Amino acid sequence: MIGVGIAQIVDTVTGCKAASDLPSCNTFPYFIGGGIFGALVMMVLIQWRIRRRSDGPEDSGLKHSKRS
Repeated sequence: MIGVGIAQIVDTVTGCKAASDLPSCNTFPYFIGGGIFGALVMMVLIQWRIRRRSDGPEDSGLKHSKRS
């Protein structure tokens, strides 16, 4: 979705008129590029979150929360 949004911004700046069936002139290159970028970012964030949890304190949980 971000890639298609960028494609629409580029079309607005360049003055390109899209076909009636497409949201922008260069929909597919931006859509594919945005999809690949999004997949890579998502994998990196998931790995970072998993490693951050495993490096944390061993006895974290509800017994140390402020509510209990």
